[in-house]
Amino acid sequence: MIELKNIDFSYDEKPVLQNYNLKVRNGECVCLKGPSGCGKTTVFRLISGLETAQNGTVLAPQKISVVFQENRLLPMLSVKKNVFLAIEKEQRTKAIEMLKEAGLEEAISKPVAELSGGMKRRVAIVRALCFGGEALLLDEPFNAIDRENKQKMANLIKREFLDKGKFVLLSTHVDEDAELLSARIVVFPT
Repeated sequence: MIELKNIDFSYDEKPVLQNYNLKVRNGECVCLKGPSGCGKTTVFRLISGLETAQNGTVLAPQKISVVFQENRLLPMLSVKKNVFLAIEKEQRTKAIEMLKEAGLEEAISKPVAELSGGMKRRVAIVRALCFGGEALLLDEPFNAIDRENKQKMANLIKREFLDKGKFVLLSTHVDEDAELLSARIVVFPT
């Protein structure tokens, strides 16, 4: 389970979260919806351990995969090398198969710098899926991805996390993205 209990968090004494609570159950996808700047990314940062709340409790698995708003790929490395950086050697065959399922077969050996925005986004998602863990945090994951490839990525996310009883927390402004993952919508306080 992922749970935030009575969380208070401020940046430079500017409150972002006040007495905030959230619970995500095993095998559940929860979508945080709200305007930019309301604290959705801060929740992700708290769950992943990149920030610490001033008050309250964060309960989360130790191993968490994250797809940030930025792709965070190394442009000079190939697609497969970017994914291989996050995994053990024995997982490489599975990673190549997942890249193919994501529609990236032709790009596997290309430098990331040569890819379109949507292709880079799919690489970032596959890397997170291959890394594994008990929870997956997706911050605007389907930006720049066309409808057909969104469906491919949603299928991979379901298979690798939701169908295995793991947690998925999603942030998006696009209702269709939440629907693709059958997410429970949580409207974020402003």
